[in-house]
Amino acid sequence: MAKRIYFDHSATTPLDARVALAMQPANEELFGNPSSLHSEGRQAQPESRFASKGLWIG
Repeated sequence: MAKRIYFDHSATTPLDARVALAMQPANEELFGNPSSLHSEGRQAQPESRFASKGLWIG
């Protein structure tokens, strides 16, 4: 069977394994909205900023 090619990356894209690994702590522990003022959001904000900068390198 021929390999299927997916062209609709405007709707969704495959998740790189490195991204999934980097996101794991946030998905399990730091799930607060980093834009919120509550304690969960304040706790998630530094991690969110670090991740957004770190994942672009490489």
